[in-house]
Amino acid sequence: MRIFPLKFGLIASFFNRHKEMMLEAEKLDKWYKEERKAEEQRMEQEFRKKMMEKFAVEQKLEQLTLQKRRQKELDFKKEVVIN
Repeated sequence: MRIFPLKFGLIASFFNRHKEMMLEAEKLDKWYKEERKAEEQRMEQEFRKKMMEKFAVEQKLEQLTLQKRRQKELDFKKEVVIN
């Protein structure tokens, strides 16, 4: 069976277009993965920032609690010494 140049040209153009579409899809997939990775990194940074802020607040509260406890102990010692 002989392939006519017209049919061969159509087949070749089909495969060329298919190859172009595959390359385009690969580029799109890479771009999507990069965007998703960037978004995940942004979310992780935001989470870390919020956690650091939370820990700072908790540490400050703990310091205040310790200061109040020490003050109460001093007040109690003064009261005991006075009585």
